[in-house]
Amino acid sequence: MSVRTRARWLPGLLAALACAFGGVVFGDPVVFLASGVGLAYVAFGAVAGEPSPDALVVEREVSDPRRGRART
Repeated sequence: MSVRTRARWLPGLLAALACAFGGVVFGDPVVFLASGVGLAYVAFGAVAGEPSPDALVVEREVSDPRRGRART
């Protein structure tokens, strides 16, 4: 089994930085405050974390309608 990591919070961080930079450069407080949305997105990712692979257990059952019994 392999575990892949992805920078899924990177777009939120880039959006937050772009809004903050644009708000400061253009003097627009609304654009600057919009960076809070991206920051909240990134903060959620930092706090939530990922579940450990050992915590995930999958079990399925397939039934064969011709035989009337289930196979695991």
